[in-house]
Amino acid sequence: MTFSVSAPQNVAAEATDEVAVAGGLDVEAIGFRHFRAVESLLDGLEGSTFQSRLWLSSWFDVFGSRPGIENFLVLVRDAGGAILMALPLIRRNVRNIRLLECPDLGVSDYAAPMLRRSAVNRLPRGNALWELIRPALPVADLLHVCRIAPVVGGMANPIHGHHASRRNRLSGWVLSLPACWDTYFASLSPKKREKLKKMGRKFDRVPGAERRVVESVTEGLGVLADLERLQSERIEKKGLDYCLDEPAIRSFYRRLIERGLPAGKVQMTILTVDGQTVAANFAVKAGTELVYLRVANEFGPWARHALGLVVTELAIAEAQKRGIRTFDFTMGNYEYKRRFGAVEMPLDDLVLPLSWRGWPAAGAWHVRHWASRCSWLRRVFGRDGLDRTACPRHADDPAGDAA
Repeated sequence: MTFSVSAPQNVAAEATDEVAVAGGLDVEAIGFRHFRAVESLLDGLEGSTFQSRLWLSSWFDVFGSRPGIENFLVLVRDAGGAILMALPLIRRNVRNIRLLECPDLGVSDYAAPMLRRSAVNRLPRGNALWELIRPALPVADLLHVCRIAPVVGGMANPIHGHHASRRNRLSGWVLSLPACWDTYFASLSPKKREKLKKMGRKFDRVPGAERRVVESVTEGLGVLADLERLQSERIEKKGLDYCLDEPAIRSFYRRLIERGLPAGKVQMTILTVDGQTVAANFAVKAGTELVYLRVANEFGPWARHALGLVVTELAIAEAQKRGIRTFDFTMGNYEYKRRFGAVEMPLDDLVLPLSWRGWPAAGAWHVRHWASRCSWLRRVFGRDGLDRTACPRHADDPAGDAA
C-alpha cells in the first residue's frame, strides 16, 4: 500500500488528508468546511435517507459549522477515477480523545456510505473495506460508528460486518410496501384491519375532523411547532428528558422542511379538528425509501380515538401513493410497528482504536457493551437498568394505550 497527497481541483483549498491505494482502488479523505464544496462529488451515488443530499446538506449547515467539529468525506475510487463510495465523517474532541464518527449528534439513526449502485460488487466489505480505508482516515484516536445498517438503499452496506462490531441495543423497523394499497392492507391481521377501519370511522365522525397532507413550507413549519408541543408534553408527562427542542436540532428540522417539502422529499400528514392539529408526523424520503422520523398526537380525552394509528395509516397510504417501497419506522421497539407489518433490522456499532490513546477508550466501551448483555448483571441491576429498547429520538408509542 502506498500513499500520496491528492485532492480534486474543486476542493483543493480544503483538502487535508492522504490517499491510500490498494487492489486497484484509491482511498482519499477530504476535509471541508462547507458541504457545497464537496457536494458535486456525490453525483451518481445513492444511499439511505440519512445520507441523502437533503439530509447531509442540512446537517452540515447546522451542525458541521459548530466550533470543534471538523468535516470529512472519505472517497473510494476505481483505477479510472470514478467514485464508488463516499463516507461522511466528523472529528471532534470528547474527553481529550480525538473521536472520528459519522454525522449524527442526536438526529441520524443509521450509519452508511453513499454508493454507486452499478459498482457495489466491486467494493470489499466488512474487515477488508475498513483495512483499505483505515490508512487514509483523518488522524484520530478512536473510530466510533454507531448503528451501522446492513442495507443502504436496497444495497448491502459495505461498512457493515467488521469482526469487532457489536450489536446495538436498538434496531430499525422496516416495512416493505407492495405497489397496490389493497395488497398491503390485506396483509395485515384481521384484527388490525378492523381496528384501523373502526378508528378511522370514529375520527371522521368527529365534527370538524379532517385528514390532510401538508403542502406548503409555511404550514409545514407550523405543524412542526405543533409536533414539538405534542411530543414535549407527552414525554415530560412520562418523566423523560425532551431534547428535540434544542436550538440546533430545531433548526435542523426546520431546514429539512424548508428545503425538502417543496422538492417532495419531506412528507407531513396531519389530523385536525376545527383547524387545530391533534396528530402529526414528519417523514423524509430518498429514492423509494421513506423514514418515519417523528409522530405525536393528543392523548387524554383523545386516547380512545387512537389518533397515532390513524395518522400513521395516513402517512403509509400517502407514501404508497408517492411510489415509496420501503417505509422505515426507524428505531424504537414499539408494538404498533409490528402491527403495521414492519420487521426488525439489527444495527451494529463499530469501535476501533486508531492510536495508543484510543485503546483504553475502546476497551472501556467493549467492557460496557459486554456488561449490558451479561445475563447475571442484568438480573442484579434489573433489565431496564441496562437494556432499553425505546429510542431517545422516538421516546413514545404514538398509539398509546389504545394500540
